[in-house]
Amino acid sequence: GDTHLLELVGSTYWLKNIYIKTGEIFRFRLGTGWGNTFGYTHAIFDTSAADTLTEHTNDNNFVAAENGIFTFKIEPVEASYAINVYFNAFEDGFEVKGGFNEWGDGVAMVKIETPSETSEVVDPTAIPTDLHYRTAAMSFTANDEYKVKAMLTWEISWGSETGGNLKATETGSFMVDVVFTVTSTRAVTAVVTLIAAV
Repeated sequence: GDTHLLELVGSTYWLKNIYIKTGEIFRFRLGTGWGNTFGYTHAIFDTSAADTLTEHTNDNNFVAAENGIFTFKIEPVEASYAINVYFNAFEDGFEVKGGFNEWGDGVAMVKIETPSETSEVVDPTAIPTDLHYRTAAMSFTANDEYKVKAMLTWEISWGSETGGNLKATETGSFMVDVVFTVTSTRAVTAVVTLIAAV
């Protein structure tokens, strides 16, 4: 199966914004061998991820119980590792938070439906496509920072290419427009655009 390299930040490993389908089985390992692995018994589930993963027939592998986006934060604990699990399904939705309201309540995004989605039955086992979301118009001031995040957790979010906040370049009324893509490696990427409100 696919192998994903983890991002090391300090002593913590991250695997961010990965799409996993129901029934898929996986675990984590150090190095290229299978002598040092970590799985279900090492997991600490965030409230966003409750009941999203189960153990596969007592072999310490994870099994996905839901389709959706996962982030894993793997921290060293007493000569072992704790796997913190975060989750958001596309159906759970997304929101924008930022300086436009002093990082107060998030502004929900609405899915932009396409004709194919409204006229055809969608295969629930397929990798999702046409993932287009948009907010209502909001007032931005030039240099206001903002970020797109999962409705259920901050640990699944999208910002600048370096992971920081996005920034408005001018003052005005804008809608935040996002097109998500699930890549061939299952990374969930986002193209975020400010669209001037008419």
